[in-house]
Amino acid sequence: MNKKLIHASAIIAIIWGLINVFVFISAHLTMSYFYLLENVQCYIILLLIAIASFILIFGGIILLRYKDLTEEELKEKEKYIFIWSIYFLIVSPIAGILALISYFLIDYKCKPQRIKVGYIDEIVELDELRKEGLISDKEFELKKKKILDI
Repeated sequence: MNKKLIHASAIIAIIWGLINVFVFISAHLTMSYFYLLENVQCYIILLLIAIASFILIFGGIILLRYKDLTEEELKEKEKYIFIWSIYFLIVSPIAGILALISYFLIDYKCKPQRIKVGYIDEIVELDELRKEGLISDKEFELKKKKILDI
């Protein structure tokens, strides 16, 4: 499931980046240089959008390569997925949301489930205390029931 989200996020990021680059090139070609020189702020904004778009395309290509990884390999790359997710969220919110969802699914799926086995150690210790005569059989049974919630 999370690989499909990573793949979708990467494709959306690449497409959005290409659209923005196309807009930059179109604006660059249609506007006269005199207009751009008079409105330097507009040109700087266009330039920043183009740079952000190239980075977006680069990140999309990187995440696109993650679709063939196993769950364990994906878990190793989770830091990079999170970083690209945050960047995508800023530049392309849909791609960022999908990437963040996939990041949290990786985290959720790959976390080992801890089974509480501490109660076994407690019962073994109680049994040793009973065998040594430090607690009675009745106390042992009461404490064992308390530990097991019976």
